[in-house]
Amino acid sequence: MEKNSSIICPENAANAPDKPDPPRRRRPVRTTVILLTAITLVFAAINLKGRLSLIFSDPAVSALLLSSELDAEAESGSTLPHALLLDELGGSLPAETSADSSEAPAETSLPTGSGASESVYPPAAANVRAPGAAVPSTVPNSADDVITTVIRGSSGSGYLEYGGVYIKNNTYYSPDISALQKKSPALGEDPAVLIIHTHSTECYLPTELDSYKTEAGDRCFDTDYNVVRVGDELAASLKKAGIRVIHDRTLFDAESYTGAYGKSYAAAKKWLENDPSIAIVLDLHRDALNAEGNVRYRLAVDNGGVSAAQILLIVGTDAGGAAHPGWMQNLCLGVHLQTELNALCPDIARPMLLTNSSYNQEISPGALLVEVGTNGNSLSEALESARVLGAALCKIIG
Repeated sequence: MEKNSSIICPENAANAPDKPDPPRRRRPVRTTVILLTAITLVFAAINLKGRLSLIFSDPAVSALLLSSELDAEAESGSTLPHALLLDELGGSLPAETSADSSEAPAETSLPTGSGASESVYPPAAANVRAPGAAVPSTVPNSADDVITTVIRGSSGSGYLEYGGVYIKNNTYYSPDISALQKKSPALGEDPAVLIIHTHSTECYLPTELDSYKTEAGDRCFDTDYNVVRVGDELAASLKKAGIRVIHDRTLFDAESYTGAYGKSYAAAKKWLENDPSIAIVLDLHRDALNAEGNVRYRLAVDNGGVSAAQILLIVGTDAGGAAHPGWMQNLCLGVHLQTELNALCPDIARPMLLTNSSYNQEISPGALLVEVGTNGNSLSEALESARVLGAALCKIIG
Protein backbone atom coordinates (compact mmCIF):
# COMPACT_ATOMS: atom_id res chain seq x y z
CA MET A 1 0.00 0.00 0.00
CA GLU A 2 2.12 1.35 0.80
CA LYS A 3 11.81 6.87 -13.35
CA ASN A 4 12.42 6.31 -16.42
CA SER A 5 15.98 5.91 -17.59
CA SER A 6 17.45 5.24 -21.01
CA ILE A 7 18.75 1.75 -21.68
CA ILE A 8 22.23 1.79 -23.23
CA CYS A 9 23.20 -0.97 -25.62
CA PRO A 10 26.62 -2.52 -24.94
CA GLU A 11 29.53 -1.16 -26.94
CA ASN A 12 30.90 -3.20 -29.79
CA ALA A 13 33.85 -4.98 -28.21
CA ALA A 14 35.30 -5.71 -31.67
CA ASN A 15 36.08 -2.06 -32.45
CA ALA A 16 39.76 -1.53 -33.09
CA PRO A 17 41.49 0.78 -30.63
CA ASP A 18 42.31 3.30 -33.34
CA LYS A 19 38.72 3.61 -34.49
CA PRO A 20 36.29 5.95 -32.76
CA ASP A 21 33.57 4.29 -30.71
CA PRO A 22 30.29 4.04 -32.58
CA PRO A 23 27.53 6.24 -31.24
CA ARG A 24 25.50 4.63 -28.46
CA ARG A 25 21.98 3.80 -29.39
CA ARG A 26 19.24 4.49 -26.92
CA ARG A 27 15.83 2.92 -26.82
CA PRO A 28 13.10 5.47 -26.87
CA VAL A 29 11.89 6.54 -23.43
CA ARG A 30 8.37 5.61 -24.45
CA THR A 31 9.39 1.98 -24.98
CA THR A 32 10.84 1.78 -21.47
CA VAL A 33 7.72 3.31 -19.95
CA ILE A 34 5.47 0.86 -21.79
CA LEU A 35 7.63 -2.08 -20.72
CA LEU A 36 7.62 -1.08 -17.04
CA THR A 37 3.89 -0.40 -17.12
CA ALA A 38 3.20 -3.81 -18.62
CA ILE A 39 5.30 -5.55 -15.94
CA THR A 40 3.51 -3.62 -13.18
CA LEU A 41 0.08 -4.58 -14.53
CA VAL A 42 1.04 -8.24 -14.81
CA PHE A 43 2.21 -8.39 -11.19
CA ALA A 44 -0.86 -6.49 -10.02
CA ALA A 45 -3.10 -8.98 -11.80
CA ILE A 46 -1.24 -11.91 -10.22
CA ASN A 47 -1.50 -10.45 -6.71
CA LEU A 48 -5.19 -9.62 -6.97
CA LYS A 49 -6.05 -13.12 -8.22
CA GLY A 50 -9.64 -12.24 -8.84
CA ARG A 51 -10.09 -10.42 -5.54
CA LEU A 52 -11.40 -7.26 -7.15
CA SER A 53 -14.54 -7.82 -5.09
CA LEU A 54 -12.58 -6.47 -2.11
CA ILE A 55 -12.56 -2.96 -3.55
CA PHE A 56 -14.78 -0.83 -1.38
CA SER A 57 -18.15 0.08 -2.81
CA ASP A 58 -18.51 3.08 -0.50
CA PRO A 59 -18.15 6.17 -2.73
CA ALA A 60 -15.88 7.91 -0.21
CA VAL A 61 -13.32 5.16 -0.53
CA SER A 62 -14.07 3.71 -3.94
CA ALA A 63 -10.41 3.67 -4.92
CA LEU A 64 -9.31 1.93 -1.73
CA LEU A 65 -8.53 -1.78 -1.44
CA LEU A 66 -9.55 -3.59 1.69
CA SER A 67 -6.04 -4.69 2.47
CA SER A 68 -6.51 -6.97 5.46
CA GLU A 69 -6.36 -10.17 3.41
CA LEU A 70 -4.54 -8.94 0.32
CA ASP A 71 -1.54 -7.65 2.27
CA ALA A 72 -1.21 -10.89 4.17
CA GLU A 73 -1.43 -13.09 1.11
CA ALA A 74 0.89 -10.85 -0.90
CA GLU A 75 3.56 -11.15 1.79
CA SER A 76 3.22 -14.91 2.28
CA GLY A 77 5.85 -16.33 0.00
CA SER A 78 4.92 -19.92 0.81
CA THR A 79 2.23 -22.15 2.26
CA LEU A 80 2.70 -23.06 5.91
CA PRO A 81 0.88 -25.60 8.09
CA HIS A 82 -2.55 -24.38 9.17
CA ALA A 83 -2.44 -21.86 6.30
CA LEU A 84 -0.36 -19.50 8.40
CA LEU A 85 0.18 -16.18 6.69
CA LEU A 86 3.51 -14.40 6.68
CA ASP A 87 2.84 -10.80 7.57
CA GLU A 88 2.20 -8.41 10.47
CA LEU A 89 2.92 -7.78 14.21
CA GLY A 90 2.68 -8.83 18.06
CA GLY A 91 3.01 -7.76 21.98
CA SER A 92 5.11 -8.21 25.22
CA LEU A 93 4.24 -10.41 28.19
CA PRO A 94 3.79 -8.99 31.67
CA ALA A 95 3.36 -10.74 34.98
CA GLU A 96 -0.05 -11.00 36.62
CA THR A 97 -1.37 -7.91 38.39
CA SER A 98 -3.40 -7.48 41.47
CA ALA A 99 -6.21 -5.17 40.53
CA ASP A 100 -9.26 -4.64 42.68
CA SER A 101 -9.72 -7.42 45.20
CA SER A 102 -13.18 -7.99 43.74
CA GLU A 103 -11.76 -8.63 40.28
CA ALA A 104 -9.57 -11.46 39.10
CA PRO A 105 -6.56 -10.04 37.24
CA ALA A 106 -6.12 -10.93 33.61
CA GLU A 107 -3.61 -13.70 33.10
CA THR A 108 -0.73 -12.28 31.13
CA SER A 109 2.05 -14.83 31.27
CA LEU A 110 2.26 -17.67 28.82
CA PRO A 111 2.16 -21.33 29.88
CA THR A 112 5.50 -22.87 30.75
CA GLY A 113 7.58 -23.73 27.73
CA SER A 114 6.09 -21.11 25.43
CA GLY A 115 9.30 -19.16 25.25
CA ALA A 116 7.59 -15.83 25.89
CA SER A 117 9.27 -12.96 27.66
CA GLU A 118 7.82 -11.21 30.67
CA SER A 119 7.64 -7.55 31.64
CA VAL A 120 5.94 -5.37 34.21
CA TYR A 121 2.21 -4.92 33.50
CA PRO A 122 1.59 -2.36 32.12
CA PRO A 123 4.26 0.34 32.28
CA ALA A 124 3.02 3.43 34.10
CA ALA A 125 1.93 6.15 31.72
CA ALA A 126 2.04 9.89 32.32
CA ASN A 127 -1.42 10.54 30.90
CA VAL A 128 -3.73 8.30 32.97
CA ARG A 129 -3.33 5.36 30.69
CA ALA A 130 -4.38 2.76 33.26
CA PRO A 131 -6.92 0.27 31.84
CA GLY A 132 -10.46 1.42 32.47
CA ALA A 133 -9.44 4.99 33.41
CA ALA A 134 -11.15 7.92 31.76
CA VAL A 135 -9.01 8.95 28.83
CA PRO A 136 -9.80 12.28 27.13
CA SER A 137 -11.30 11.78 23.70
CA THR A 138 -8.89 12.94 21.03
CA VAL A 139 -9.08 12.88 17.27
CA PRO A 140 -6.27 13.19 14.74
CA ASN A 141 -5.22 16.75 14.04
CA SER A 142 -6.97 18.25 11.04
CA ALA A 143 -4.63 17.63 8.15
CA ASP A 144 -4.62 16.89 4.47
CA ASP A 145 -3.20 13.41 5.09
CA VAL A 146 -6.30 12.07 6.90
CA ILE A 147 -9.67 11.36 5.31
CA THR A 148 -12.52 10.65 7.74
CA THR A 149 -15.32 8.38 6.58
CA VAL A 150 -17.56 5.50 7.64
CA ILE A 151 -17.73 2.17 5.81
CA ARG A 152 -21.22 0.71 5.59
CA GLY A 153 -22.71 -2.20 3.71
CA SER A 154 -25.58 -1.70 1.32
CA SER A 155 -27.97 -4.05 -0.41
CA GLY A 156 -27.10 -4.99 -3.97
CA SER A 157 -23.47 -3.92 -3.69
CA GLY A 158 -21.69 -7.24 -3.33
CA TYR A 159 -22.60 -7.92 0.31
CA LEU A 160 -24.47 -10.77 1.94
CA GLU A 161 -27.07 -9.17 4.17
CA TYR A 162 -29.75 -10.16 6.64
CA GLY A 163 -31.16 -8.45 9.71
CA GLY A 164 -28.67 -5.61 9.59
CA VAL A 165 -25.63 -7.89 9.35
CA TYR A 166 -23.47 -7.30 6.28
CA ILE A 167 -20.74 -9.66 5.10
CA LYS A 168 -18.23 -8.88 2.37
CA ASN A 169 -17.88 -12.40 0.99
CA ASN A 170 -14.53 -13.17 -0.60
CA THR A 171 -15.18 -16.91 -0.83
CA TYR A 172 -17.31 -19.24 -2.93
CA TYR A 173 -19.46 -20.09 0.13
CA SER A 174 -22.93 -18.65 0.67
CA PRO A 175 -23.62 -18.81 4.42
CA ASP A 176 -27.16 -18.37 5.70
CA ILE A 177 -26.99 -15.34 8.01
CA SER A 178 -30.56 -15.75 9.26
CA ALA A 179 -29.85 -19.33 10.38
CA LEU A 180 -26.69 -18.21 12.17
CA GLN A 181 -28.59 -15.46 13.99
CA LYS A 182 -31.00 -18.06 15.37
CA LYS A 183 -28.16 -20.30 16.54
CA SER A 184 -26.24 -19.56 19.75
CA PRO A 185 -22.43 -19.57 19.65
CA ALA A 186 -20.97 -22.72 21.23
CA LEU A 187 -19.18 -21.26 24.26
CA GLY A 188 -19.88 -23.74 27.02
CA GLU A 189 -20.17 -22.93 30.72
CA ASP A 190 -18.17 -20.09 32.28
CA PRO A 191 -16.08 -19.40 29.14
CA ALA A 192 -12.75 -17.62 29.32
CA VAL A 193 -11.46 -15.18 26.67
CA LEU A 194 -7.96 -15.21 25.20
CA ILE A 195 -6.75 -11.92 23.69
CA ILE A 196 -3.65 -12.17 21.54
CA HIS A 197 -1.94 -9.88 19.04
CA THR A 198 -0.20 -11.34 16.01
CA HIS A 199 0.79 -7.79 15.06
CA SER A 200 1.12 -6.04 18.40
CA THR A 201 3.36 -3.21 17.23
CA GLU A 202 0.61 -1.76 15.07
CA CYS A 203 -0.19 1.69 16.42
CA TYR A 204 -2.39 4.69 15.81
CA LEU A 205 -2.00 8.27 14.65
CA PRO A 206 -0.51 10.40 17.45
CA THR A 207 -2.43 13.45 18.68
CA GLU A 208 -1.61 16.33 21.00
CA LEU A 209 -2.71 14.28 24.02
CA ASP A 210 -1.26 11.04 22.69
CA SER A 211 2.22 12.03 21.63
CA TYR A 212 4.59 9.15 21.00
CA LYS A 213 7.19 7.99 18.53
CA THR A 214 6.11 5.80 15.63
CA GLU A 215 8.30 3.69 13.39
CA ALA A 216 7.99 3.03 9.67
CA GLY A 217 4.72 1.37 8.74
CA ASP A 218 2.86 2.98 11.65
CA ARG A 219 4.43 0.71 14.23
CA CYS A 220 5.33 1.39 17.87
CA PHE A 221 7.12 -0.90 20.32
CA ASP A 222 5.75 0.88 23.41
CA THR A 223 2.80 -1.18 24.67
CA ASP A 224 1.32 1.95 26.22
CA TYR A 225 0.52 3.17 22.72
CA ASN A 226 0.26 0.25 20.30
CA VAL A 227 -2.58 -2.23 19.83
CA VAL A 228 -1.56 -4.09 23.00
CA ARG A 229 -2.88 -1.07 24.92
CA VAL A 230 -6.24 -1.62 23.22
CA GLY A 231 -6.11 -5.23 24.39
CA ASP A 232 -5.51 -3.97 27.95
CA GLU A 233 -8.67 -1.87 27.71
CA LEU A 234 -10.71 -4.79 26.38
CA ALA A 235 -9.39 -7.09 29.10
CA ALA A 236 -10.30 -4.52 31.78
CA SER A 237 -13.86 -4.25 30.43
CA LEU A 238 -14.33 -8.02 30.49
CA LYS A 239 -12.79 -8.43 33.95
CA LYS A 240 -15.11 -5.77 35.34
CA ALA A 241 -18.03 -7.92 34.19
CA GLY A 242 -16.58 -10.97 35.96
CA ILE A 243 -15.30 -12.72 32.82
CA ARG A 244 -11.93 -14.43 33.10
CA VAL A 245 -9.48 -12.98 30.60
CA ILE A 246 -6.07 -14.12 29.40
CA HIS A 247 -4.21 -11.33 27.63
CA ASP A 248 -1.07 -12.45 25.84
CA ARG A 249 0.95 -9.27 25.33
CA THR A 250 3.86 -10.90 23.53
CA LEU A 251 5.30 -8.88 20.64
CA PHE A 252 5.30 -11.63 18.05
CA ASP A 253 6.39 -9.22 15.32
CA ALA A 254 9.14 -7.47 17.29
CA GLU A 255 11.94 -9.05 15.28
CA SER A 256 10.14 -9.50 11.99
CA TYR A 257 6.72 -8.77 10.58
CA THR A 258 7.08 -11.93 8.51
CA GLY A 259 6.37 -15.13 10.41
CA ALA A 260 4.32 -13.54 13.19
CA TYR A 261 1.29 -15.72 12.46
CA GLY A 262 3.32 -18.86 13.06
CA LYS A 263 4.49 -17.53 16.43
CA SER A 264 1.04 -16.42 17.58
CA TYR A 265 -0.43 -19.76 16.51
CA ALA A 266 2.06 -21.66 18.66
CA ALA A 267 1.32 -19.41 21.65
CA ALA A 268 -2.47 -19.66 21.28
CA LYS A 269 -2.25 -23.44 20.96
CA LYS A 270 -0.25 -23.60 24.19
CA TRP A 271 -2.81 -21.48 25.99
CA LEU A 272 -5.66 -23.71 24.80
CA GLU A 273 -3.87 -26.88 25.81
CA ASN A 274 -3.34 -25.53 29.31
CA ASP A 275 -6.82 -24.04 29.74
CA PRO A 276 -9.76 -25.90 28.13
CA SER A 277 -12.18 -23.25 29.42
CA ILE A 278 -10.99 -20.79 26.76
CA ALA A 279 -13.93 -20.49 24.39
CA ILE A 280 -13.16 -17.22 22.60
CA VAL A 281 -9.82 -16.35 20.98
CA LEU A 282 -9.53 -12.79 19.68
CA ASP A 283 -6.53 -11.84 17.55
CA LEU A 284 -6.65 -8.07 18.00
CA HIS A 285 -5.13 -5.89 15.26
CA ARG A 286 -5.17 -2.35 13.91
CA ASP A 287 -6.06 -2.04 10.23
CA ALA A 288 -4.07 0.05 7.72
CA LEU A 289 -5.97 1.90 5.00
CA ASN A 290 -3.89 4.17 2.82
CA ALA A 291 -4.44 6.14 -0.35
CA GLU A 292 -1.88 7.83 -2.58
CA GLY A 293 0.48 10.37 -1.09
CA ASN A 294 0.60 8.88 2.42
CA VAL A 295 -3.06 9.70 2.97
CA ARG A 296 -4.64 7.62 5.76
CA TYR A 297 -8.30 6.78 6.16
CA ARG A 298 -9.85 7.42 9.56
CA LEU A 299 -12.98 5.35 10.18
CA ALA A 300 -14.88 6.89 13.08
CA VAL A 301 -18.43 7.00 14.45
CA ASP A 302 -20.09 8.89 17.29
CA ASN A 303 -20.76 6.95 20.49
CA GLY A 304 -22.78 9.21 22.75
CA GLY A 305 -20.64 12.23 22.04
CA VAL A 306 -17.34 10.32 22.08
CA SER A 307 -15.53 9.40 18.87
CA ALA A 308 -15.00 5.65 18.39
CA ALA A 309 -13.04 3.80 15.72
CA GLN A 310 -14.88 1.38 13.47
CA ILE A 311 -14.29 -2.32 14.11
CA LEU A 312 -13.79 -4.96 11.43
CA LEU A 313 -14.43 -8.64 12.17
CA ILE A 314 -12.58 -11.06 9.87
CA VAL A 315 -13.68 -14.70 9.66
CA GLY A 316 -11.40 -17.19 7.92
CA THR A 317 -12.52 -20.32 6.08
CA ASP A 318 -11.02 -23.41 4.48
CA ALA A 319 -11.62 -22.04 0.96
CA GLY A 320 -7.89 -21.42 0.59
CA GLY A 321 -7.00 -25.04 1.36
CA ALA A 322 -6.48 -24.90 5.14
CA ALA A 323 -7.89 -27.68 7.32
CA HIS A 324 -10.62 -25.63 8.95
CA PRO A 325 -13.88 -27.63 9.02
CA GLY A 326 -15.38 -25.65 11.92
CA TRP A 327 -15.25 -22.19 10.38
CA MET A 328 -19.04 -21.84 10.46
CA GLN A 329 -18.90 -21.81 14.27
CA ASN A 330 -16.48 -18.88 14.10
CA LEU A 331 -18.83 -17.14 11.68
CA CYS A 332 -21.76 -17.74 14.04
CA LEU A 333 -19.86 -15.92 16.80
CA GLY A 334 -18.97 -13.14 14.35
CA VAL A 335 -22.59 -12.65 13.28
CA HIS A 336 -23.78 -12.36 16.89
CA LEU A 337 -20.90 -10.06 17.82
CA GLN A 338 -21.54 -7.72 14.89
CA THR A 339 -25.23 -7.60 15.82
CA GLU A 340 -24.44 -6.63 19.42
CA LEU A 341 -21.80 -4.09 18.41
CA ASN A 342 -24.13 -2.16 16.14
CA ALA A 343 -26.93 -2.37 18.70
CA LEU A 344 -24.68 -0.67 21.25
CA CYS A 345 -23.22 1.87 18.80
CA PRO A 346 -24.74 2.11 15.30
CA ASP A 347 -22.22 1.61 12.48
CA ILE A 348 -19.31 0.85 14.80
CA ALA A 349 -18.97 -2.52 13.07
CA ARG A 350 -17.83 -2.41 9.47
CA PRO A 351 -19.21 -5.11 7.16
CA MET A 352 -17.66 -8.39 8.25
CA LEU A 353 -15.06 -9.93 5.92
CA LEU A 354 -15.28 -13.64 5.05
CA THR A 355 -11.92 -14.74 3.65
CA ASN A 356 -10.32 -17.68 1.88
CA SER A 357 -7.42 -17.73 4.38
CA SER A 358 -7.91 -19.19 7.84
CA TYR A 359 -5.87 -16.66 9.88
CA ASN A 360 -5.16 -19.33 12.54
CA GLN A 361 -8.88 -19.54 13.36
CA GLU A 362 -8.96 -23.30 12.94
CA ILE A 363 -7.42 -23.36 16.42
CA SER A 364 -10.78 -22.68 18.13
CA PRO A 365 -14.52 -22.67 17.28
CA GLY A 366 -14.67 -19.21 18.87
CA ALA A 367 -11.75 -17.53 17.10
CA LEU A 368 -11.98 -14.17 15.32
CA LEU A 369 -9.54 -11.65 13.88
CA VAL A 370 -10.58 -8.17 15.03
CA GLU A 371 -9.29 -4.95 13.47
CA VAL A 372 -9.90 -2.04 15.87
CA GLY A 373 -9.63 1.19 13.92
CA THR A 374 -7.05 2.10 11.29
CA ASN A 375 -3.73 3.91 11.12
CA GLY A 376 -5.78 7.09 10.63
CA ASN A 377 -7.58 6.78 13.97
CA SER A 378 -6.32 8.05 17.31
CA LEU A 379 -5.50 5.77 20.22
CA SER A 380 -8.34 7.16 22.32
CA GLU A 381 -10.82 6.32 19.54
CA ALA A 382 -9.55 2.74 19.59
CA LEU A 383 -9.82 2.58 23.40
CA GLU A 384 -13.44 3.71 23.19
CA SER A 385 -14.10 0.95 20.67
CA ALA A 386 -12.44 -1.61 22.94
CA ARG A 387 -14.94 -0.73 25.67
CA VAL A 388 -17.84 -1.15 23.24
CA LEU A 389 -16.35 -4.47 22.09
CA GLY A 390 -16.12 -5.61 25.71
CA ALA A 391 -19.76 -4.70 26.35
CA ALA A 392 -20.86 -6.60 23.23
CA LEU A 393 -18.92 -9.71 24.29
CA CYS A 394 -20.47 -9.55 27.73
CA LYS A 395 -23.94 -9.67 26.16
CA ILE A 396 -22.99 -12.77 24.17
CA ILE A 397 -21.27 -14.58 27.04
CA GLY A 398 -24.07 -13.65 29.43
